[in-house]
Amino acid sequence: MEKQFDEKWKLNNRLKEDVLLAVQNLTVRFPSGAGETEAVRSADFFVKKGEAVAIVGESGSGKTSLMRACMGLSGTGTVAEGTILFDFGQDKGMEDILHMGKKERRKRVYGHRIVMLFQDPAVCLNPTMTIGSQLTEGLRLGRKIGKKAALEEAAHLVEEAGMDGSGRILASYPHQLSGGMRQRIAMLLAMIPKPDLLICDELSSSLDSMTRRQVFELVEQERRKREMAVIYVTHDLDLAARNADYVEVMYDGKIVESGAPSRLFKNPKHAYTKKLLAAAGEIREAPKLKLREAASGSPLLEVDGLQQYFGGKKGGGVKAVDGVSFRIWPGEIYGLVGQSGAGKSTIGRIIMHIHEPVKGTILFDGKDYSGRLTMNKKRELYSQVQMIFQDPAACLNPARRIIDIVAQALDILPGKMNNEERERRVSQTLEAVGLSDEILYRYPHQLSGGQRQRVGIARTIIGNPRLVIVDEAVSALDPLVQFQVAGLLKEIQERTGMAMLFISHDLNVVRRICGRIGVMCSGKIVEEGRTEEIFEHPSHEYTRMLLNAAHGYERKKERMEP
Repeated sequence: MEKQFDEKWKLNNRLKEDVLLAVQNLTVRFPSGAGETEAVRSADFFVKKGEAVAIVGESGSGKTSLMRACMGLSGTGTVAEGTILFDFGQDKGMEDILHMGKKERRKRVYGHRIVMLFQDPAVCLNPTMTIGSQLTEGLRLGRKIGKKAALEEAAHLVEEAGMDGSGRILASYPHQLSGGMRQRIAMLLAMIPKPDLLICDELSSSLDSMTRRQVFELVEQERRKREMAVIYVTHDLDLAARNADYVEVMYDGKIVESGAPSRLFKNPKHAYTKKLLAAAGEIREAPKLKLREAASGSPLLEVDGLQQYFGGKKGGGVKAVDGVSFRIWPGEIYGLVGQSGAGKSTIGRIIMHIHEPVKGTILFDGKDYSGRLTMNKKRELYSQVQMIFQDPAACLNPARRIIDIVAQALDILPGKMNNEERERRVSQTLEAVGLSDEILYRYPHQLSGGQRQRVGIARTIIGNPRLVIVDEAVSALDPLVQFQVAGLLKEIQERTGMAMLFISHDLNVVRRICGRIGVMCSGKIVEEGRTEEIFEHPSHEYTRMLLNAAHGYERKKERMEP
């Protein structure tokens, strides 16, 4: 086996035996408006059987592009050069899967030996099939069992993943579940074939503290039981410190430092690694932003007695939202927090009339937007209220360039804007969310998950709405960019007076930017008040449980710091 590796690899102490995947001198280039862009530059790394390797770095550093190349999913026009060796066992040995034909790769490797769990679960769940149908189909094909046994196993898997009410979840469609629940379903589907290598692309980004622990325990349990190798692609340094045997740090398309987490995080050598660790510490210790006080007078948004059911007729099924009421004043950032599946995102979708509520009223600026709206009424609402969605891949048109996606709000304004001014406005907005104009003429699949999320933010704010519903918009962002986006939200609020409904499970970010919060549990707001008062003196048992879980997570983070 070792004869197939470059000479420089032979000196590596880890390179003894049982290497499952070896990436050598891999470069990935894709077309852009300025010619070709190198997303990955001469990358070298390997993964041993049963080993967990974390690839860390900020959004846009090349982590996802590297993994997509390993999966043969780089996209049309993309060029991948180098070698990707995979061990097919004693009979076949190591073979270069990068230069295999597509049909052979699909038949022998992908979905069987290597499975990738994508950052955006919406791209790997069929919207026309129930969760039960998708899980049982995978179980029957992958494990050769009958329909009844597959249904029982599917229910067992759902409960193992920490989701209550397996019957309801199996009967639901993907759009009826929260982002965190969809992520867990996607994880279950990925592990059904029992792969030799599981690639997890930002697995923790849409999970709250309590759910995150359950999910990683499941992955680790499977890894130990079957000697499955795992690659964690992540910006979460804590995940790398706690779950990985080895860490690769990526910056600007290159792997700049490697090592065991115990050494790497306590004694980093490269300047970029030091910067990443310093940023994570600074953000946890950063003071709360001094937000402008909400305006007095009439509320901008009034929600009263909102109810929404899934899985049944009116008055039946499961109550995703159960009698929710709250107010948001002009210029206020109001947070909704709670575990995955608590009903937070459903409220945002009801306000935008993606879901029609069973009961309740919605008033915006004193006007009634309850019940079924006409198209003209929806246009009137959408000109003032916009939403940043949790799954950027599901809401960015894959056939349109970034400049055209972001400029949508400008293109519908009265009076035609010339191309030069249009490009200037788009570039200005992209810069405000931490993106360069190099991506103007790229397509969504050529961006990382964090970059796509920022494109979604730019598209929303370019039209200057009065209220923005922010649904887990920072979950896919690395600590450096989270810090930047939090500052951006503050700047926008001060400059425009725009209000926000900030939906998140990240209590650290919520505490930093929200003036008031509502805590959601099982479709209800169980506690509401000023952010600092709730964090310092929570009155509800569920709120205390949430805060304790988050504080435990933060304490674990501190252990990785020098």
